[in-house]
Amino acid sequence: MFAASVGGANAQESEVLFSHKHWQVSVVGWDDGSIGCVAEVTAPGESFSI
Repeated sequence: MFAASVGGANAQESEVLFSHKHWQVSVVGWDDGSIGCVAEVTAPGESFSI
């Protein structure tokens, strides 16, 4: 599980759906009741999320 903040809503719960090398895709349940998908790429010194 990881914590994230988007537009003032904080993630309450997440589950990794796919992970490969530096890629990770998770489904996230936000504290406002909405559900979304977060894709994240991390590498030493770099990070990108959508």
